[in-house]
Amino acid sequence: MNKLSIALVAALSLLTACKKKGGAGEAIAKMEEFSKSMCDCKDKACADKVNADMTTWGSEMAKGAAKDDKPDPELAKKSADVMTKYTECMTKLMMGGGAPKPAGDAPPVAGTGKSCQELGGKMRDKTCMLAAMPFEAKFDKWGDKGAIFKVTSKFDRPVRITNAQLYAYDNAGAQVEMTANGFKMKTSQMSSGTLFELAPGETKDFEISMPKDGVPAGSVMQAEFLSWSSEDRKTEFGVNPRDMEVRPKDGWK
Repeated sequence: MNKLSIALVAALSLLTACKKKGGAGEAIAKMEEFSKSMCDCKDKACADKVNADMTTWGSEMAKGAAKDDKPDPELAKKSADVMTKYTECMTKLMMGGGAPKPAGDAPPVAGTGKSCQELGGKMRDKTCMLAAMPFEAKFDKWGDKGAIFKVTSKFDRPVRITNAQLYAYDNAGAQVEMTANGFKMKTSQMSSGTLFELAPGETKDFEISMPKDGVPAGSVMQAEFLSWSSEDRKTEFGVNPRDMEVRPKDGWK
């Protein structure tokens, strides 16, 4: 389930509806409340609950917005600022947060598979941070809801993918903006306790939410996975996103 993207699009639709009802100020205040709650969270369970609450609230309130309505530019900017902070706090939780610990202190990774050190990673709090994602994602086609990728796991154990991001590039390799519900963005992010599961060597189709007409024609689509967990959820893994929005074509080297 695309909790973050649903919440963002619902919030923008909500601002369109509230613009007519005169309640945009209350909507922004509510979004700021959710953002503060997310930033106050200390673990992923808390973040998942805030995500779920915001998604439910935004989806219910946005039902009155017409599909062809566009959000007020000023309100859209305010909501984008709020959601940027919200996303930063959520990603920090998903990635484990805290300062990196010395590699020598890294404990063995629970479950079947290599230790964090053997994988070439470093422990950050309770998360094993790797230099690169062990998944191959190839754009296949456009689906009803977004861009469909064929994702192959090169990891050493079954995993649950918890964070996915979509990027678009022009023919020269420069990153381009995408548009959803009248809102421009550098990336479309999806985050949940389980987006999909992969066994070692397994290939699955995965769809990242983004309307086809929201991407410039002829764009090259790429996907990146920032966090995942072992199948038993006892071990968290991630890669450093460096900058979640600005990313070189073909990823960080």
